[in-house]
Amino acid sequence: MTIAHSKQNLHKKEALKHKKNKNKALFLPSGDSAIKSVINMTVRLLLDDQS
Repeated sequence: MTIAHSKQNLHKKEALKHKKNKNKALFLPSGDSAIKSVINMTVRLLLDDQS
């Protein structure tokens, strides 16, 4: 039980790291982040259309 629990916590920590990295990406110089957000939105829309 404890092993499974610690694995879950590890995944949570990794997920939090990813969230922080995403937030950092949003605060890049304005031109760069604008392009990135547009690309991200486009990719999401394309993926939504496929499913």
